[in-house]
Amino acid sequence: MTQALASVMEYAVARIKAVPGGSLILQIVADLARSEIADRAMTLAGQAFTSILPVMILLSAIPGKGVVDDALDGYDLTSTDLAIGPAGVQDAAVTFGLIGAVMTLVSATSFSRALDRMYSRVWDVPRLTMKQSWRWLVVILAVVIGVVIQIVLPSLRDVWSVGAAVDFGVELMLGFALWAVLWFGIAWLLTSGQVNVRCLLVNAAITAAGLSALVVATHVGLSKVVASATAQFGVLGVIFTVISWLFVFSAIVIAATVIVHAMAVEEGIIGRWLNGAGTPDSIGGRLIPEPSTE
Repeated sequence: MTQALASVMEYAVARIKAVPGGSLILQIVADLARSEIADRAMTLAGQAFTSILPVMILLSAIPGKGVVDDALDGYDLTSTDLAIGPAGVQDAAVTFGLIGAVMTLVSATSFSRALDRMYSRVWDVPRLTMKQSWRWLVVILAVVIGVVIQIVLPSLRDVWSVGAAVDFGVELMLGFALWAVLWFGIAWLLTSGQVNVRCLLVNAAITAAGLSALVVATHVGLSKVVASATAQFGVLGVIFTVISWLFVFSAIVIAATVIVHAMAVEEGIIGRWLNGAGTPDSIGGRLIPEPSTE
């Protein structure tokens, strides 16, 4: 039975390789399977929850009109729904203080460090040193700013108001451009520019496409999921929902990186294009080092 299954698998692999682009598909599937994407996405989601959310709370504590609430209106949510809008925000801002804000930003770099480890493993490049630790802070600030801009975009539809479908399309295009620029910059910072620019550009485009799809899903169902989870589990339901959203967010980022790496190391037209005049080895080692022959 086992031999028969192995024979079927070998035949299927051979057939797939015979199809144009088949070898690349197999490379991508194999790398995704070896990347432990679920474990890594959950780790990143946990780090994001303890890193990005405190910064969002800090933003919601700024005295004045509820900017976060106004932005979340586009998703049929409020900061209270997500448990980041406590009463008396001005008092919260005073309590937070400058020292609290600085400590929040410093501790938030745990998400950036987790991203750094992920890029280092996938692209086989050295991790950032303590002298380069400022990049962790820049990355976390960039992610927070990106999230804030994304949730603000729906409230800006009145600026180009044409029609519901067109307005949503413009929002998605602006969101795509936002995430593409942001993730190109993040990958470039965390890899210290040691990865081919073409690889970073393709990685940014795939990541942005995935996150844009997540934005569509967020518009469609997040408010209903939050309401249902809150009704059943209270605040815990909100926490589960937020972590689940961050898990999908992180999985998209990891999967895009693994896919582009697989494209770059596969010895085909795409791999040669991504590496320019170089060879696939010029962008770093494979996701999983080849077995030693010694």
